[in-house]
Amino acid sequence: MEIRDTLSAWLDPATLRIGAASHPFTWTLRDAGALSFRFDNIMLPDSNVNEANSHGFVQFKIRPRQDAPLGTVLLNTASIYFDFNAPVVTNTTMHRLGRDFYQVTLTKLPEDESLNVSVQPNPFRERTRLVLPDEAAGGAYRLLLFDSQGRLLRDQAFQGSSVELNLPDLDRGLYWFELRGVDGTLRARGKMVKVKS
Repeated sequence: MEIRDTLSAWLDPATLRIGAASHPFTWTLRDAGALSFRFDNIMLPDSNVNEANSHGFVQFKIRPRQDAPLGTVLLNTASIYFDFNAPVVTNTTMHRLGRDFYQVTLTKLPEDESLNVSVQPNPFRERTRLVLPDEAAGGAYRLLLFDSQGRLLRDQAFQGSSVELNLPDLDRGLYWFELRGVDGTLRARGKMVKVKS
């Protein structure tokens, strides 16, 4: 089996770092960003026979070039070759280069009108705060904070137009929050990103 991935010209090949994989492999990087991972004798079973063991993966990291302008869109698609069959083409991922462009994602909820809550700043280093719209400023709420594995890290009651979060001990990464009324009604949910202190 071989995975072929042609890297964007806006990526810096000198920063390529190969990570973990599900099976032993070799890799090459040729001119024009042609990255190849070869899995000799991988012998994956057919998914109809053993679905759980029919998967494999490889990971890598790479940085954009220093001269890549903000707003550059990086698209990536890989092709997976099994024997002499036509390649299996992966979905295309998209990433836009920028700074401090994370936005809180809120979902309209059928049980109540979702509040337009903002996280300032987001991403954050040690402190951030959730700010409610003016029409919701007088209510009483519970803030629940979860890590990326869904573990509850904080359950905090507050009242007013905002709540300050001091989180110096959290690892960097993605965190989710829920904002609930005192009756337990889900009012908003979203995400925040902690960067290195």
